[in-house]
Amino acid sequence: MKVGELRDGLQKLEKDDLVRILVEVYKKIPKKVKEAQEIDEIIFNLGHKVEKIEIEIPPRPAAVLLSISKLFYQNAMAQNYLAPNRIIPKERRKNWRFEVRELVIELQKVPMFGEENEEALKALTLIYIALAYGTGHYQFATTAVFRAIKIPQTSFFDHLCQRIFVDGVSETKFERAYEIILDNLTDESTGKMALVETLLKYVTNNEKALALLKKMFTKLKENPPSKKGYDARSQKYRHDEKINLTVRAILECYIIVDNPSAGIKFFNTNYCKTDKEIVKYCLYHILDKNGLHNEMIADFEANVDKIEFRESILDRYQELINAQAFGGKIDN
Repeated sequence: MKVGELRDGLQKLEKDDLVRILVEVYKKIPKKVKEAQEIDEIIFNLGHKVEKIEIEIPPRPAAVLLSISKLFYQNAMAQNYLAPNRIIPKERRKNWRFEVRELVIELQKVPMFGEENEEALKALTLIYIALAYGTGHYQFATTAVFRAIKIPQTSFFDHLCQRIFVDGVSETKFERAYEIILDNLTDESTGKMALVETLLKYVTNNEKALALLKKMFTKLKENPPSKKGYDARSQKYRHDEKINLTVRAILECYIIVDNPSAGIKFFNTNYCKTDKEIVKYCLYHILDKNGLHNEMIADFEANVDKIEFRESILDRYQELINAQAFGGKIDN
């Protein structure tokens, strides 16, 4: 008999008959089943709302979460989430992204104004470093690691900045955040300049931002990599890329403070490329993007007799000249 049929049949019976039936049914139920299924509770609470008791689980201390994050970092860097091993079982390797996402979300809930902020920041930074490394190396089943945990890299980095600058901006704190950008890779959908822009949101004074970036530039210039060793060339390349990122950021800041000529001079002097044409290509891309067409034209005309420009730059220069001549709209 189905439940609906039973209900229809019971509704036709008198109260005394229902009581007798219930007693007989109760007798037939084994004692163990009565206790296991809490039959007495069901009978005597029938028709009454049974309130569920919600047990509030206290959040785990940040120190515990930091220890878990350190283990994750070690296992990620050892490729234990990718290759078969005795440390991370297959089921955990398969579900790593859910495990990491839950850990990140739990850490993001740790109060920023309090003693646990620094431990939460250290934990989140370790996770960020491991994930960033995984965007360019096979640490997990995918290199799209930030997409896998459904937290964009810019959003993750923005949360780190919130914790770093929770009580204000200082040179030391800016350096801490900026070095996270310099020392780590980005995924295919995130450029490092996007992270720089995220960082600069926390420096509300543009002149101060420019000064802080210049100090980072000076530090990079004063601490070149070793010229010895099997990887000396690759170290120099990575160091030059850090300088170039900083030079681009400084040019953008000069543009923001309405001093593009100083920014162009700084860029031309300090951008690390032996081929001057490449330096100009990178410079013109930034100027064009920011609508500084007059500055781009002036720099091009000052160098056209010294540098053999690529065809795309020549074409763009001609487009700008034609647009100016005929008063047309210039597309960036």
